[in-house]
Formats: sequence, C-alpha cells, structure tokens
Amino acid sequence: MINARVKSAMINTCSSTDIFYFDAFKKLRLSTNNFTPMISSPIGFTRNTISPIGTMNLHVMFGDELYSETMMTKFMVVDIFSTYNAIIGQPTLNKLMIVVSTYHVVMKLPIRINVRDLRCNPKESCHYYLIAVSLSKKPRFRYRR
Repeated sequence: MINARVKSAMINTCSSTDIFYFDAFKKLRLSTNNFTPMISSPIGFTRNTISPIGTMNLHVMFGDELYSETMMTKFMVVDIFSTYNAIIGQPTLNKLMIVVSTYHVVMKLPIRINVRDLRCNPKESCHYYLIAVSLSKKPRFRYRR
C-alpha cells in the first residue's frame, strides 16, 4: 500500500466514472498487473476517441487524517495528458453522499456523527484552470482574401 497525497483532482458531478491519469499512476509506482481490461471507450470525454488502459481499484481517503472517509474506488485509467491527476465523478460522490457547492467552492462530506467541509485552494484551482484553458486553445489562422 502506498500512502501518497494526490493533488489536483477534479470533482466532476457530470462524470459517470472516476478517472485516473496514467502519468499520476506511474509517479505513484503502481503495478499494471492488477488492471482489469476495458472494452468500451468513454464518450464525450475529449474530442478524440480514447482507449482506456483498463480499470483499477484503489483505496482513496477523502478529508484529513482526523476527519476522513476511506473507500475502495474503481478508476478508469487513461493515458492522455491532463493538468489533473484524477477526476472524481458521480460513483464516488454518491457513495460518500458528498454535496458539492460550486458557489461556495466547498464539498460537504458526512463523516460518522459530523459533516466535514472539504475546501479547495482557490489559487491552485485558478492555476490548473488556466493551464487547461491555454492547452485547449488551438492556433487560429487568419485567411486573407
């Protein structure tokens, strides 16, 4: 078991799967021996068709060490570039009964007898957003008549 803090995970309430990027997978030095092959490809994920490497179950802890919830999460592993290391989608958000407020930039996570606020770092969020936006821009050519 590897204890590592994975930063820059995107919370996507519209995603029907949890996604882990292969670059982050390699940095954690995880073994590909436990991959379960996938036949289907995600639709609407990017403009191109993606062939996932497979799926893998990983223990994920949400929150901090005092107030946290740990669960086994099934991730689809994809080998494409992203500014994020993982996307946490509906399956995990629903299992943990997380409530997301984009207005308050907070997630509410019920833990035992309490509710824990999970907040993001606005500067980090802005940084990753700007990287993602700048990478998605394609060069535009002007045609002269």
